[in-house]
Amino acid sequence: MLLTRFNLAVLRVAPLQPPSGAPYPLPHLSQWCHQGSAAVRGRVKQRLAVAVLDGASSASVEAFMRQLDGDTALRALPNRLSQQALRLRVKAHDAMWWRPRQPTDPWDCGYLANTPTVRQALAHFRPRRATLMVADAMPTEVLQAHLATLRAQAPHYRHAVRLLVLDAALTGDGIDRLGTNKP
Repeated sequence: MLLTRFNLAVLRVAPLQPPSGAPYPLPHLSQWCHQGSAAVRGRVKQRLAVAVLDGASSASVEAFMRQLDGDTALRALPNRLSQQALRLRVKAHDAMWWRPRQPTDPWDCGYLANTPTVRQALAHFRPRRATLMVADAMPTEVLQAHLATLRAQAPHYRHAVRLLVLDAALTGDGIDRLGTNKP
């Protein structure tokens, strides 16, 4: 557990860019991610959840991901020593299988890769911690194939996995629709 790393075969992280305007907060997205993600006696209530998010800016989604994965908190620390201490604490918490997951524990967050080998990687994907995958600008047939693989593998997940699809016409059973609730 201490040696597990972010799965780059399945997820990619967008390079940190300077913000272009203030991102719109997405509080309902946090609620959707956390719903059913807590482990009860070592079992996650809802291993996989899928939602389509309409009308959110990429800056808002990126800001949410950086907050959920702890990057925002990490960057707010005053020096490298305190940043390293936080990283070690997170790794230690990951290794404590008996410790109940806390709402403030960081998630792995990234964009679902759209490469030829990602479906094979998804078939072997086992999240090291709760994970948010974001699918953006992916062809519907590719997205459907990835979703089928995720659903087939979900019974093996020890942590919650959330697939957030941006502005797509994806529909079906078990797919929530989320909006930005902008005024």
